[in-house]
Amino acid sequence: GYYGAMAKWLDYALLKAVAKELPNVDFVLIGKKYDESYDASGIDAVPNIHFIGPVAYQDLPQYSAKFDVCTIPFVVNSITNATSPLKLFEYMALGKPVLTTAMQESSKYEAVNIAHNAQEFVDKLLQLLDYTPDNQPEYFALLDATVAQNDWAAKTDLILSMRSCISLSCFSFDAISFVSSLFCFSTSSRVLVFTASSSASFESYSLLLSCLNMIK
Repeated sequence: GYYGAMAKWLDYALLKAVAKELPNVDFVLIGKKYDESYDASGIDAVPNIHFIGPVAYQDLPQYSAKFDVCTIPFVVNSITNATSPLKLFEYMALGKPVLTTAMQESSKYEAVNIAHNAQEFVDKLLQLLDYTPDNQPEYFALLDATVAQNDWAAKTDLILSMRSCISLSCFSFDAISFVSSLFCFSTSSRVLVFTASSSASFESYSLLLSCLNMIK
């Protein structure tokens, strides 16, 4: 399954190819139509792809808990390579196998399975569908460890450890809904200001990581 925006960065061609190769596997998409790309993709014509539509954020765990494998099937380009999708860590926290395309951020984590093309996606998906905590205890332990290293407490410690070189002027967000976030970082040479909201194309967390990467 996948949850998130149905937008132009979603690789509809990949999804259609994989679903057609695996007719006995159901693919569930949860989220709103962010732009016209979903309707233009023709993906509704694939019988084993099921578009649920938007679901309230607080209800997502109940839906995604039913996933056998959590996926992020994004097109790989300069935009997606510059993002760190929050859902990556949410998926791990669910204790589900994770499969994504070869985005740079996803490739940093050993717990994330990477597919470079449709055939790799098919092959790895078939493998992951058989994963259980009983037959792959090392993998599920790795998921738990990666979550612990990337939760909000760990990220807060990271920011505080960098306080000698970063002045955190403003930091305001709702940790549940990300209704509005304003990140202001200043250094001796520049001031970076980013604003994000729940309707932004990518999560506020991505902006925070981008800021940190730019001013390291």
